[in-house]
Amino acid sequence: MSTDMSRSARRAALKRLVAAGETSIDAYEEVIRGALEAERRSLAKAASYENFFGPGEQLRDREIPEEAVRCYFFLCAALAAPAALEINDSYTARWAGRGPGSPREGREAQELLSAYARGAAGRSDEWLEEVAGLSGGRGFWLVHRALLAERGRYATTAASLEFFVRDIVPAPVLSSEETRRFFEGEPTFLEHEFWQLFHVEGALPGSPLIVWVAGEDPANPGGSGARLSSQDLIHYMGVHFPRLRPRILRECLAAQARDFSAYYARAFSLAWELLEPTRAECLALAPELIALLGAAPSPTVTLAQKALTGLVDALTEEQADALVRASGAVLTRTEKKLLRAHLRLLAALVKAHLSCAGAVSEVVADADFPLDLRERAAALAVAPAGSDSADQAGAAPGASAQGSALGEGAQASWTFPDAPATDLARIERNTEVPADNDAAVAALHALYQDPDAGAALPAIMTRLDGQGLELAEADKALLLRYWRSARSWSGSDQLAYIASRLLRGEVTDAPDTPRFRGYHRKGNEYENHRGPVQLLHEQLRRVFRDKPYDKPPGQDMYRFDPVLTAPLEPMRPRWERQVIRVRDNRPFAVVPGDYDKTDNLHETWVVAGQEPPTGTDSLADALANVASVPPEFPGRLMEAGDYRSTSIVYAWAAWALQHNPDVLAAHSMPVLQGAYHKFPQVITAFDVIVRALADGWRAPGPPTYSALAWASVAAQASYRASAAEALARLIDSGRFDADAMADQLGYLVSRGWFGPSRLTQTLTDCASISALSGYRVAQVIAALLPSLAGVRGANGMVEALVALAGDYGMGVGVPDALRPRMKGASALAKALRALDALPHSPTRLAREAAEALSAFPSSPAGGGGPTT
Repeated sequence: MSTDMSRSARRAALKRLVAAGETSIDAYEEVIRGALEAERRSLAKAASYENFFGPGEQLRDREIPEEAVRCYFFLCAALAAPAALEINDSYTARWAGRGPGSPREGREAQELLSAYARGAAGRSDEWLEEVAGLSGGRGFWLVHRALLAERGRYATTAASLEFFVRDIVPAPVLSSEETRRFFEGEPTFLEHEFWQLFHVEGALPGSPLIVWVAGEDPANPGGSGARLSSQDLIHYMGVHFPRLRPRILRECLAAQARDFSAYYARAFSLAWELLEPTRAECLALAPELIALLGAAPSPTVTLAQKALTGLVDALTEEQADALVRASGAVLTRTEKKLLRAHLRLLAALVKAHLSCAGAVSEVVADADFPLDLRERAAALAVAPAGSDSADQAGAAPGASAQGSALGEGAQASWTFPDAPATDLARIERNTEVPADNDAAVAALHALYQDPDAGAALPAIMTRLDGQGLELAEADKALLLRYWRSARSWSGSDQLAYIASRLLRGEVTDAPDTPRFRGYHRKGNEYENHRGPVQLLHEQLRRVFRDKPYDKPPGQDMYRFDPVLTAPLEPMRPRWERQVIRVRDNRPFAVVPGDYDKTDNLHETWVVAGQEPPTGTDSLADALANVASVPPEFPGRLMEAGDYRSTSIVYAWAAWALQHNPDVLAAHSMPVLQGAYHKFPQVITAFDVIVRALADGWRAPGPPTYSALAWASVAAQASYRASAAEALARLIDSGRFDADAMADQLGYLVSRGWFGPSRLTQTLTDCASISALSGYRVAQVIAALLPSLAGVRGANGMVEALVALAGDYGMGVGVPDALRPRMKGASALAKALRALDALPHSPTRLAREAAEALSAFPSSPAGGGGPTT
């Protein structure tokens, strides 16, 4: 047949062959030959499993003639999209169409692979590379690789390379020769796949985790199998291929300098340690080692420090100068282990290269060290008398160069706020209904691209409820792409719901999305108390004229209120903290009184007297009701990472609750506490929520400060940075109460909900944003000090306060609860003694903070600022 057949002609011919029960690969190949990639995927449905074999059991559960199975494998390889390919795994290849006890082996297995390869031969390079990463069997992976190699290409995706390491390479037991013979028998594996492991993140499976559990070790007969990790493969290659060892060592260092995650880079630092490079090998790689001092992962910097410490006497003057220049990046870090090791390295460098003493002194003098390392650093930071460095070295402990300059005649009163911050003038954020179809479609596109765009949902829904939308083909393609990539089956993804409803009647086989039923508890049970997702879903169902929900037992039918076009009016509820226990998909339980451990516990905020909303409540009343949070806590937490649309939901809720930030904070507690546990890892709603809590005109209450406390200890550094910026915006708006923030932090830290390490970093980042934010952060930490008694790792927070108090000239007394800890040589004792010794000496930063406070229309926090 001609290779320029139309798509419809190919489909008709293919259907005729399938209907006739044809099993000859030649016949199908004649129809498919010359079809483009897009055509092949559109033809796949005509040769689907149900069409080819008829309805019935799965391929592995029925006996089918061998010729028909081979033909089906050919068609799958020739037509299916990568994600729809379900036959390329060893188990299916072994048992497809076979009876019990009769697996496919030997010649028959090879013929099946040959039929598959024949179908895959006509696919694009991109298809082969993608499917190589999806392979579930050794034979299929080798087929994909061979077809790519015929075209002069090799698979370089992380998934394909990971399969190569995990399933193709024999377990690299050091005393075995099997892995060496494998690479010697097929040198192209060494030339292509092996070296790609150093360049493609994710190619090494498991990084430091176990990859292989090998059989009996020949060197240890009768012993248990070896447990090997990715770095063991690199170690094996360096030992068994001496000619490759120099390049392997160099690649290990180069990989750690690439933009890899710390988790992935760890495999290469472990491999370097296993290879135990000699002094000569390290010296040959001295420039690469010096460059690694600027790497982000701590293990990488530690590796470079260890190697360079033994090389300083052999470094050239140029290399010594480069090491000093690279030291600046290390000395700005916060890890004491790195700082301590680097001071040792610099001391050895000065001893071996006296000409570097001046440069080392400058780079050390420019750094800010923890209290317990300052004496050691001072020994290296020796400057001539009368120089700028000497003047700075004599400054008060903790005072930075920026904050040590006193204002002429400056006076300051360091009192703390004794009243909550005041509200500002009321403001309201509303979005206008799009004037025309183009503006409405642009707003629709923003929903799928910008997490904050949910605030425009009321305007978009008003447009949909009235004039509707006209979609171009590109708009439909966007919606279809999202729906296909979304987990739409649960009904929780409201963006998928919007896409499915807009596409209905517009495209063939339009997708459908089930209604939101609530959050699974166990079996067929759901928890559904009309939280934000439920309420937005109700609004969307009304807009798209969907049927109302079934009538709940004993209740009236769910209400479908008109589209909400204005935010809820301000409320002043009486808040109560409620600690709940949630585990094993059981209903939550309130934890009364004190508790010793926080395992399976969650903090929530409720309003006295509220009960979970029912179908009889209006949308506004249900959204203002936070009694739904405890029963839905685990569902909301999991949902925050499962669906991108969660950010849209909370952006909509933030708009509706812009006059009630505490209600939004109470609804958001599952999301923010999930960010602390890094489960889920990616929470799209996080930034939306913390920005909304910081903006507005209302003075926050306890739930908002509690929510910001949880945001400040998120596991991801990027989330903590967002929390720091939100705190600074809240402070600079004049609505921040340092005592209220300290109360929430003190409750959570003293009861073991989280430690002070992440919190210290977030507060320090916040303090660096403005003079006023630095002053307020110092107030928060000072008020928090009594709660730190007995808290492990509290020295870091005290050290941060010493630095800030020195910058502002604050004299901060040590509370009685911490005075017994001032004795001894611990880091906390040193920090407390330094804090107690700080003089009351207001600085330029204090004047700037006072000026910022005086610019507010009224006292924003009941007094409590430095006065000039």
